[in-house]
Amino acid sequence: MAIKTFYLAAGQDGNFGALVDGTAQAAASRVDGWTVAKVATLNYAEFDAATKQASTAFSTAVKPASFLTGATANALKTPAALSGIFANTAWTFTFAVRATLVSAQTGRIRMRVFKSKNADGSAATELTGATQVGTTSALLSTSADVTTVVTWSPGATISLNSEFLFFLIAWEVTAQGGSNSADVQLRTGSAGPAAGRRAAPPRLRKARPARLARTPRRPFASPWPASSRPRSLNDRGLSGSPCAPLRSTGRSA
Repeated sequence: MAIKTFYLAAGQDGNFGALVDGTAQAAASRVDGWTVAKVATLNYAEFDAATKQASTAFSTAVKPASFLTGATANALKTPAALSGIFANTAWTFTFAVRATLVSAQTGRIRMRVFKSKNADGSAATELTGATQVGTTSALLSTSADVTTVVTWSPGATISLNSEFLFFLIAWEVTAQGGSNSADVQLRTGSAGPAAGRRAAPPRLRKARPARLARTPRRPFASPWPASSRPRSLNDRGLSGSPCAPLRSTGRSA
């Protein structure tokens, strides 16, 4: 069994933010994120892949509210469909962020997880029973990454059968900025204390097909005398694989 580790990459995967499987990325700021400006605490805004959300996107309505799959898709997506069983242990998601202008702002990631057989996210099923809330970041910096970490305990194993995972994310303001330009940008690579922006689900093992018990072949009694009994089922005109000769317990007449 192997631990699956996904790293946030630059760019998009369809409408979604791109992830890569097992390959650490160079440290850089993505174009998406949030302008938090002077938005008060307990305000929330959806992630929008490849878009830096304006401060007007924030509201007191809790986010992520729903799975958006179109031009304003609000999720990160695994690069390939997965098959197997994730163990019933905690999933850890480490997000690093940085600012282009710092003015007292802090915040945290909020997340929901969905699965779908379709790369476009259609017909998806939610895996999280409730929104998962990350740790509060330190004061943002323009020169160093700070992190917000989401830990999710599913409470059961998770089985996937050629299905993609989608990680819906949103930003919550936990300390108000003092400038209309105060912002938050997602980071790839690793320059922060938690070794990168990554999703580290537990071990994934391949599902094995159930084994069927084999019934041993046993000799059985024949009602025919030895002189007239057929030597095999095929001698009686029945199709199929040859069987072992039938043994007789009777005596010849």
